[in-house]
Amino acid sequence: MNEIERPEMIKTTSPMTGEKRAAILFTELGSSVTDSMLPLFTNRELHRLRKAVKNMGPYNVRDDIIVLQRALAYGASKGLVPQNVPADSSVKQRSSELRSAANNDPSSMASLIRSWISEDEKGKNPER
Repeated sequence: MNEIERPEMIKTTSPMTGEKRAAILFTELGSSVTDSMLPLFTNRELHRLRKAVKNMGPYNVRDDIIVLQRALAYGASKGLVPQNVPADSSVKQRSSELRSAANNDPSSMASLIRSWISEDEKGKNPER
């Protein structure tokens, strides 16, 4: 029996900046969730996040999945989402888990977004 081994995390073919990851997650969460997070960001962070969202343009669905996987891993490490979200769960299911987590603890999700925004500034982006 030939089985295809599934990687735990999907790999991106091109590096994503922290700002791009933050913009993707921010848009995936939707305004009904992110509106309550806005006061948690500094003016500088908001400026960078808005600029990243504005400049994002179309992106590959694989990038979306990668960002959601990372955010779910972060959420699981903080006890915000279940530890084992099935790898084959849909983007819609993953987004729903994250929206729920962000509604329950907006400051933790804002911390993740903030850390991704600051990666590029500090030169700590591991994908570059």
